[in-house]
Amino acid sequence: MFGNKKRLGYPNQYMPMPNYPDMSFNFDVNRLLTEIEENKRLINELTKRVNRLETYLGIRDGNEHLY
Repeated sequence: MFGNKKRLGYPNQYMPMPNYPDMSFNFDVNRLLTEIEENKRLINELTKRVNRLETYLGIRDGNEHLY
């Protein structure tokens, strides 16, 4: 059933891995992950602020927890 690994998309064991002269790709990925986490935090804070505003204005009763 799983005898033909090439068909499943596994890399060829004899194919050399690409050689990156510098690790700028890794740095870019780390930077993107950091920015994503920061944006998640900002969205969470904004959601809390909107919830507080809606509760203050009487649009929301305060019992709903959306964050």
